[in-house]
Amino acid sequence: MKVKDTKDALRIASDRLSKSFEKLSSGKRINSAADDPAGLALAESLKNDAALYSRGSRNSVEASLGNDIAQSALSQVNNIATRMAELAQQSANGVYSDDQRQALNNEYQQLQQEIDRIADTTTFNGQKLLEGGSGVTAQVGTDSSANSQIQGVSVDLKSLNVSGNISNQEQARVALDQVKTLVGNVSKAAGEIGAVNNRLKVAENNNNVAAENAKAAESRIRDVDIASEMANKVSSQILQKSATALQAQANQTAQVALKLLS
Repeated sequence: MKVKDTKDALRIASDRLSKSFEKLSSGKRINSAADDPAGLALAESLKNDAALYSRGSRNSVEASLGNDIAQSALSQVNNIATRMAELAQQSANGVYSDDQRQALNNEYQQLQQEIDRIADTTTFNGQKLLEGGSGVTAQVGTDSSANSQIQGVSVDLKSLNVSGNISNQEQARVALDQVKTLVGNVSKAAGEIGAVNNRLKVAENNNNVAAENAKAAESRIRDVDIASEMANKVSSQILQKSATALQAQANQTAQVALKLLS
């Protein structure tokens, strides 16, 4: 073998060994774009997808927390409405005088105001949940399309609240029907929010699975196969030693030839 050939063989074996050490030390098959340009692009895309899926999962959880607050507030409104219905029922009874009904009406009016106060103060991260808003809309997907969003439930509690009073028997009977309608509307809104929360839980689980799958796929593309690379390293070490020995022999032969010519 010529000296030049042995030098090339030594250089190639050394380069291969250096690459093997780099991969084994980093644990990565792809350490630079030169290692696998297409593989790197795909791995980066999967890494981005995994991050977005994980963020979408957390978005679902955060939206659920806002919905939980709204549901708790609506539960209290239902309790208030039940008490208002009791007062209206009592005031509608013919055994009471209007003066006595006025005492009932005072509490009834306070409860109306409390419902409005709950509408004003039920917030999540500064957003009003029960007053003219559109509810908590979650960004659960990885793009801007409607399919990537779960729309929140719009509840305007003030518009659902009853008006009027129970200061006389006839008004109390009207109020009784109004309060029954209030209870129905509030219960319906709470049910819709619950349904959205169930969907958010499904989206959370789906995103968690998608994120894990994307991470696993990225790992298979980017990470090194330790067993295979160890075999490559041993092979490169053998080739390097052989090339080194051949290089030494070639150098020695060249020196002998020069002595014979001198």
